[in-house]
Amino acid sequence: MTSIPIRAFLVGAPRSGTTLLQSMLAAHPSLTSYPETHFFNYYTTDSRWERLTAPFHRELRDWMSTYFDRLDRPGWQRAFARWHPLRRTYARLFVQALDHLAVQRGVDAWLEKTPSHLERIEVIEQHLSTPKFVHIVRNGADVVASLHAVTHGHPERWGGMISLDQCIERWIRSVRLTERYRGSPNHAIVSYERLVADPEPRFRRLFTHIGLDPDVSVLDRYTETAPSFIKEGEDWKAPATSELEDRTGQRFQSRFRPHERRYILDRLDAAVDDWPISGDEIATAP
Repeated sequence: MTSIPIRAFLVGAPRSGTTLLQSMLAAHPSLTSYPETHFFNYYTTDSRWERLTAPFHRELRDWMSTYFDRLDRPGWQRAFARWHPLRRTYARLFVQALDHLAVQRGVDAWLEKTPSHLERIEVIEQHLSTPKFVHIVRNGADVVASLHAVTHGHPERWGGMISLDQCIERWIRSVRLTERYRGSPNHAIVSYERLVADPEPRFRRLFTHIGLDPDVSVLDRYTETAPSFIKEGEDWKAPATSELEDRTGQRFQSRFRPHERRYILDRLDAAVDDWPISGDEIATAP
């Protein structure tokens, strides 16, 4: 089976603009992308026995079987529905499946976007050779406001409502995880705010980082690709299909009362007071 030379993962805190950036990157003629797989969230386990074998991984098999059924790929749907004795077989199948879809689409690169794969980077690196990672970082107050709003508006799709403190802690954990990879050769970090304000130079550097020829014409096409990554019922992702617009602070100001805003900002400032990533540029190692 033909292998794809460039495999990339887009990660970050939820509600950081991952769908928007995915849509823009996927507008490149040599790259394809897919709806969120969540594969490594289901694949990862703390059990040593389950890391070696897979007799009880029905949840992983069912999730990926359903995933490829929705993509109308019955061959891969059946491959994941079958039981395999070694857990790593599923990781190999996962990479082969995304490679196969990319080959069918005639491209040289694929991009997988599951924000929470930020917490699975070490596992991903164990199973893929030199994967590329793109981290997106957004203003903490805006992420907290957006995550609080979407989990309260669609609790059935987010595993329940997330408290204000949980939203704050989610963003703090995400930026701290991203900090671990600052300057690593296969990792790039991009600021959501800077991306929206001045996208062209950032896309030139992002595509160079991934290993593709820079193509800033994606800025004219990305609204056409966005709908293919939005599942039914994910109305909160709709802004990815619209033109770039800086909405910094709008939801934060409208959603929370003054004392709540002060509390959020105090907690965020205390957590990242000395954080060395400014978020102003893409940070890549030479």
